[in-house]
Amino acid sequence: MRRLTRREFLTISASGLVVFASGGLVSCAPTTIPTPTPVAGPQTDGGKFTLDPKQALPLPLWITRNEDFYTVKYADLPSIGLDSWRLFVYGLVRDEMRLTLDEVKALPAITTMHTLECIGNPVGGNLIGNANWRGILLRDVLTRAGVDTRAQFVTIGGVDDYFTTVPLATALEEHALLAYAMNDQPLPLSHGFPLRALLPGVYGQKQPKWITSIEVTNEDKLGPWEQKGWSRRATIKLNSGIQEPRQGTTPARGDLLIAGYAQTNAIGIRAVDVSTDAGATWHATTITPAPSPYVWTPWGWRWRDVAAGRYTLMARATDRAGATQDDARAGILSDVFPDGTSAIHSFTLEVRER
Repeated sequence: MRRLTRREFLTISASGLVVFASGGLVSCAPTTIPTPTPVAGPQTDGGKFTLDPKQALPLPLWITRNEDFYTVKYADLPSIGLDSWRLFVYGLVRDEMRLTLDEVKALPAITTMHTLECIGNPVGGNLIGNANWRGILLRDVLTRAGVDTRAQFVTIGGVDDYFTTVPLATALEEHALLAYAMNDQPLPLSHGFPLRALLPGVYGQKQPKWITSIEVTNEDKLGPWEQKGWSRRATIKLNSGIQEPRQGTTPARGDLLIAGYAQTNAIGIRAVDVSTDAGATWHATTITPAPSPYVWTPWGWRWRDVAAGRYTLMARATDRAGATQDDARAGILSDVFPDGTSAIHSFTLEVRER
């Protein structure tokens, strides 16, 4: 399998990161878990965490505003007409179904917090966000259709002709959602209106938007990005990012708050450590337990009496199984192909005199 060229791989624009692969945009999307309506923390500002250096720890569970939430698409934004839109459930099922959006919304609904990350998110990148989602459990739809005993997979497809396949066990999990609302608003068109998939523990590649079809099958069909060499399972790797202070800023000497997020799959986050001296020493941070493994874990550490000078900041997460992020440090163009990255986020910070 060949490696993508830099031109094929990443294009950095003023609005964020856009990921290319063999001439097309990588379709990145979500993950999920049904918890009672979780506490929504302060919203992020333009993808940045809003923090008060004097605030008490632990940090809140940040929510990304809809307009600030990253979007990566496979094709042009589609035109959706609800009069003709249907969710077609077919294949190895007892009863095929064509559901209107009203019929989808008539099924038992849940509201849950869930973090989405693109498989092409580089180390410390902004192709990640956290939101409250409302929708129905995918397994309720499948149960209603009646899944055949021969079934092994579920293929989910959308108006944009993108599709991907997940194991039936994933689709039947209590954390697999079909979402029609985002942060108490109807699902925006750019995020998959009228319906999108949110699946647990996988990158956005496995979570189509604008969905119109759910096929229950015994075939592991390769979607467009799997055919181009991207991961077939796309399981989220252990990763973390420093969001405060932001790279490129020059804070004044004194007390500083180092803070950010950690993210992984169903295993969950156990701890996050930070270094201000390129990994020579590490400091345990305070983490905010997430309502599920599918929500990012905010962390923070109070850096006391910082003198003016140059420092190398690093963040390193450890999951509940004891695995720790790769020792290798990586820059913004670190290679994430074909299955994401677990490299350590690191950058140089200039601290100025007051």
